[in-house]
Amino acid sequence: MIDDLAAPPPPPDPGPRRPSFTLRADQLFALSKSGAAARAPIRTAGLARFRAADAQAGAVLQAPDWRIVPIADGLPAALDPGVKTWSEHLAALDMMNRRAATWQIVPAHELTD
Repeated sequence: MIDDLAAPPPPPDPGPRRPSFTLRADQLFALSKSGAAARAPIRTAGLARFRAADAQAGAVLQAPDWRIVPIADGLPAALDPGVKTWSEHLAALDMMNRRAATWQIVPAHELTD
């Protein structure tokens, strides 16, 4: 009975593969304005239904900016103009607070002029 079973034949050789096609971003953008992509429900349903291209942005993201100020009253510390990131400000703060903790880092938007 086991002798009657046979393995299925191997699939036929598909032949040479066609070279792959790469769609550039500008081509995709141009093609998305017509055909099935333009008629897809995602373009006119849900939040897209209320999309207004000429509306102002609801929020604007800005890179955080930091200042080193005294813990007591006083003006912000004058730093090298190359100090921009949190880590660079923290390194400068460590140098300034070697003797005693008299300086702190605060977000620049919290300071009043």
